[in-house]
Amino acid sequence: MVLHYGNRASPIRHCASGARHCAASLTTPRSATSWSNTVSSLNLNAVKYLGLITLALLLSACASTNRLSFQPEPSTAWRQSLNQMDSWQLEGKAGLKSKESYNTLTVNWTEQGDSYQVKMTGPMGQGQLSLEGTPQQILLTTPQGRYVSDDPQALLRQHTGWPIPLTQLTYWIKGTPAPGKVKGSLYDEQGRLLSLEQAGWRLDYLEFQQQGQAWLPRKLTVKRDDLELKLVIKQWQVN
Repeated sequence: MVLHYGNRASPIRHCASGARHCAASLTTPRSATSWSNTVSSLNLNAVKYLGLITLALLLSACASTNRLSFQPEPSTAWRQSLNQMDSWQLEGKAGLKSKESYNTLTVNWTEQGDSYQVKMTGPMGQGQLSLEGTPQQILLTTPQGRYVSDDPQALLRQHTGWPIPLTQLTYWIKGTPAPGKVKGSLYDEQGRLLSLEQAGWRLDYLEFQQQGQAWLPRKLTVKRDDLELKLVIKQWQVN
């Protein structure tokens, strides 16, 4: 028998075994389908939940890998001589990358006791800068003029836009922490500084070159937020 509602037709099945048995036979497949859908939904939620846990663990592992713990500076003889090294000269290249620009520079850096001179020249000899300083005063010479201050970082940033930590870099460039608190550090078995976190900056030392008994950096990166300074030192001269 078929009941008609407008243009639709719905078949009604006859059940020879009685209404109760017929109702059971009709509802069982629908219940099984509902149960299957529920199980599938639970399985899908479980997969999503496990995926989120896995992602969280991976992110945590990455963060732990990048975070440095504090390692005391090794008391090797050559490191002690490195800390006392106050007369030296280097020649190299620098790349300074920020959100706004990327600059490549030739660097000549000389230190004699408490005084220092840093010359930076752009590509093809253009845009030469010179820094001459002592702990009390610094002189910056640019194509636009000469400027004097007692704060080398502020002076350099004001006239170039580069927030380079010159005071700390005097120590970092030799492969040793600057005076003050060290947040994290890592040394290898030879006593060479591999990574350093200090004064809000992260340093990674990639290559070294030997000068006498001491190991001096050849390649290093200095990073903070969106600023990265790469240094490649071609030549060291220690007096």
